[in-house]
Amino acid sequence: MDRLLPETEENRRTDGVDFDSVRLFLRVVEHGSLTAAARQARVPLTSVSRRIKALERALGVQLLHRTTRRLAVSEAGRAFYASCVEAEQTLQDAVQAARDLRAQARGTLRVLAPYALGLLVLEPQLARFRQRHPGVQLALTYDDQPLDLLRHGLDVAVHVGPPVHSSYVARPLGASRGILVSSPDYLARAGTPAHPKELIGHAVLAVGADAPLVAWALRHSAGEAIELTLRPVLISSESTTVIRQVAQGAGIALLSQPLVQSRLDKGQLVRLLPGWQRWPDLEITALYPRRATQERKVRAFVDFLLEIFADWRVSD
Repeated sequence: MDRLLPETEENRRTDGVDFDSVRLFLRVVEHGSLTAAARQARVPLTSVSRRIKALERALGVQLLHRTTRRLAVSEAGRAFYASCVEAEQTLQDAVQAARDLRAQARGTLRVLAPYALGLLVLEPQLARFRQRHPGVQLALTYDDQPLDLLRHGLDVAVHVGPPVHSSYVARPLGASRGILVSSPDYLARAGTPAHPKELIGHAVLAVGADAPLVAWALRHSAGEAIELTLRPVLISSESTTVIRQVAQGAGIALLSQPLVQSRLDKGQLVRLLPGWQRWPDLEITALYPRRATQERKVRAFVDFLLEIFADWRVSD
């Protein structure tokens, strides 16, 4: 609940604008009446009216149209309100950030992540998080299937694909941009495809559920798109299995670039058909229950995820 400071000269800026009066104006607009705003701020109704009129004089514009029956916000008042709401939120965020600096995140944090992202992206960086937040105990669960966070007692989930629960807060982390890769040994034996249509004649490996056929949708940076139905020689729900098999010369796969970048840099894998990529990209989000938005340990971990997934934020 908002509490206003007394009307004193110390509480005024040199330009004559009383910022407590600005906050009071915001409450008037939001509640639609001076009386409701006075009740929330716990100040006399006469004080509300006096402060709003003083604010109008300081600004040189009329913010509210008053009649005996109704109260309406003027055009200038609507513009002023929109700007002030954004500024108030920025101020609240700054206050919360300052308070967070003096209080450490603590407690057990239960995190869910897909196996490949957990093993290859999250796990190598966990020591950094522990150094920053020694009061947090991490409990990690790797599962490629989405789980109900509340039912399983989870605090944060790294999720691939569209969020499945609208009741959760979804914080975008990046996107999984898939590229075609193979090993030098396989290409030396089987040749290098010059167009996606030629993949039909190659051994392909796929990430997904058990199925006789897989569909790959690809788009070129120039705009051409194609969808292929392929019979994989190996299909696995685990990206890490497919990555290892492709590196050993088993064939061609469509994999998230950040997951294979180190092998590309070392020459263990080769990118095929530059300019072609999976379409659309797969969204990666941090999901957490709305009740957890004010928990310091959750905010700290989501901020940490934004750091380590920086390379996954792609643009066309």
